[in-house]
Amino acid sequence: MGSSVNLVGTTFTCILFSWIIDSGASNHICTSLSLFSSYSPVHNQISVQQPNGFQAPVKHIGTINISPSLLLTNVYHIPTFKFNLLSVSQLTESINCDAIFSSSGCIFQDQATKKMIGQGSARNGLFYLNEDLVSNKHDKDHYCLSHPLSSFFSSKHCNKFDL
Repeated sequence: MGSSVNLVGTTFTCILFSWIIDSGASNHICTSLSLFSSYSPVHNQISVQQPNGFQAPVKHIGTINISPSLLLTNVYHIPTFKFNLLSVSQLTESINCDAIFSSSGCIFQDQATKKMIGQGSARNGLFYLNEDLVSNKHDKDHYCLSHPLSSFFSSKHCNKFDL
């Protein structure tokens, strides 16, 4: 899922660049505005219901280049959300691809060329977009490995799991 560090019984995992492939999500959601190649602020009130029942406001809508072959459009920027979500229905409709799932992973395949344009792996009951496809991997490694611990371990960039 990302770079991990274990400190005194607590594991922190950098989720800024991880994407959960979600067949139930109606929209792509990203927590970090720095991943967007372009965006516009949301002027009318749009919110997304989180699993805990609370509403999370959408701050921006824009585009993210996951890789040369995976372009996410109309992505909701929700800084308070805990995870980046790749909506299967939004992706397959917007770029005309098929999503093929198995017990160990999934692939995204261009409908016209049948070329694989993305893939994910199953881990702990969820599907994650494979990180080697992320075009800003260098930025991810730089961020997760070189930023001061205080900013790295902020809830904006890391997910905390108590052991």
